Amino acid sequence: MPNMEKKQRRFITSVYFQDLFAIPLARFLIKHKTHPNLVTFFSFLFAIASGVLYLYQNYWLGSFLFIVALILDSTDGRVARGTNTFSDFGAKLDAWSDKARSIFVALMLLISLELGAFITILIYAHYLMLPIVRPLLKKRLNLLQDPTVTFWDETIFSKWLKRHNLVGFYNGWERAVLAVAIAPLTPYPVQIFVLAVFLEQIIYVIGVILNLRDKRS
Repeated sequence: MPNMEKKQRRFITSVYFQDLFAIPLARFLIKHKTHPNLVTFFSFLFAIASGVLYLYQNYWLGSFLFIVALILDSTDGRVARGTNTFSDFGAKLDAWSDKARSIFVALMLLISLELGAFITILIYAHYLMLPIVRPLLKKRLNLLQDPTVTFWDETIFSKWLKRHNLVGFYNGWERAVLAVAIAPLTPYPVQIFVLAVFLEQIIYVIGVILNLRDKRS
């Protein structure tokens, strides 16, 4: 069986949570010659179902399906590598699905919380801010590496992380889990949703500052 893993540093939660489900599932799908685009399609389908369930305030099942969608998102690339079925269309479909999934489910969740139109739009814009700004800043500032990676490489955990080929935690995946999957299951969904987004933004901004410092040195 061809290697289905990327040869790069990966986030802790991806390795110690997502992979527990995604790797055996990918092996099963590779064995049965499943096309990776089909996995991407089901990932998006589960996300749509999650959003609809949130809209009807069925948060437990909606959260479960959203987590399943994220696990499938970690599976389709492995299936593509394991079956050697990469394609430009598949890469674009996966990228489009990633963006559409989070955008849709987050909106359905906020609508379900009945916060009023103005507050809903304000919080939703806050949620979308970094995903929109991130690629623009990367191109504009010509950053050396992903700012979240830079942030963790400046911590006391840096040597351990590099030795184990890991990055810290809290990239877009963790933000989505905390804001969209965990927040609605708590007594304070709005506060946790907003906090989850702020946390990612703070880590990113610090990483950008460190990136620019390294470029000047």
